[in-house]
This record gives sequence, structure tokens and C-alpha cells, in this order.
Amino acid sequence: MDKGPSSGADEELKLEKWTSVMNHIVNIHTGHGTKFTQCEHGPLVEDRKWLVKGSRPFKMVAEVVNSGYLTKDIRKLSPLHQTYGLEVYHKIVLHFAPKHTHYHFWAMYARTLLAALHYNENGQKPQACKKDGQKVWSVAYPKHRKGKHAVVKPVKVQSTFDYVAKLMTAVVTRREQFPTYTVARTDVDHNMPAAPEPLSRMYEKFDKQELIDARKSRFNTVL
Repeated sequence: MDKGPSSGADEELKLEKWTSVMNHIVNIHTGHGTKFTQCEHGPLVEDRKWLVKGSRPFKMVAEVVNSGYLTKDIRKLSPLHQTYGLEVYHKIVLHFAPKHTHYHFWAMYARTLLAALHYNENGQKPQACKKDGQKVWSVAYPKHRKGKHAVVKPVKVQSTFDYVAKLMTAVVTRREQFPTYTVARTDVDHNMPAAPEPLSRMYEKFDKQELIDARKSRFNTVL
């Protein structure tokens, strides 16, 4: 249930929206609270099975919804949609820096910056439209439904790469500023911070032979 983004930073409004679930499931859609007074859905015309207030199923749901630990966290829900955007960004990072390839620090750093540039330019692409103005949709079949159910997904406009032209301009400018590799290398060494050491160097050092001697087989015998 998407209570955080629609409530902004108002913690009380988030909580009232969350606890209104207990009214909604017993077919009560008004009088939820002082800030969230009624459900935002339209009229419910179709027949539905509602829980009975005070029944065992109702009490079981109430234990979850009204949990002190949960209601405390509900107040702190992010006011922004983050999960989907983060997943998209991670997908772009994997495109520029796939896990099956090892990169040294600065190569990985540069590829991560490229992923950020691409995401910033294309992360909020609008839905594509036909010439007549109708939005473009694609049909998808969820795997878990095994072809027995289909859904539509919005087709976004094509990605743009305007950031590439800006990067090329920056490369040419730097080439003109530093005419030789030696001069450019000296500038990099002077202005760029040193690459961090591998994490393994921060760990305690162990004697390899002692580790070999202590290694046991699955039958508890020294190899």
C-alpha cells in the first residue's frame, strides 16, 4: 500500500491512512481520522465479502496493522518513490559495469558515473504516444501465471544520449588544455585522490601454513 508518497512528510497523515485499513476491511469508508477522514476510492458497486468487526480474522489483521513496531515505522515512510527508481539505476550500472568483468577502481568509478549520467537523463522518460496521441502499451504475461493472465505495461520513449556529446566536448577541451599525455598524467596525479586500498588489506593477517594445518575435512581428519 503506497501511503508514504501520497502523504508527503506528514507523519500523522501517513499513520491515519495506514490505520484506516481496519475500517475499510469492515466496509467503513469515512471517519478514519482528523487528517484522513475518508477513503480515496470511488463508490464500490460490486459485491464484496467484508470482515466482521470483532471477529477472529479481524483481530488477527488488527494485530498486524496496529503493531507498535510497525506503526512507528509507518510514520517514517519515505515521501518519494525510491524502490523502482533504485532498481532501474542498478540495472543501468550492471549494463555499464557487468559483474562478470573485473574493473580496477578508477575504471569502475568512471563506469558508475556513466551510469548516473544515463539514468539522470533517461530515468523519468514519459510514455510513448502514437501519431494520433494515443499512448503506446505492450502486453506482458507474468511468469507465475503461466500464460493464463496478461497485463499491459507502458512503452516509454526511446532513450537519449545527449550526455555523450557533452563528454566528448569535455575530452576535446582537456586535450587542448593538456597537449601531451605526460602533462595530463601529471595533472591527474596532482588533483585526483589516490585510489583506496583493497578491503582485504584492512583485515587481520593470518599465517597460511597455520590455516592449512587447522583445516579439517568433513570427516574431522586433518588433510
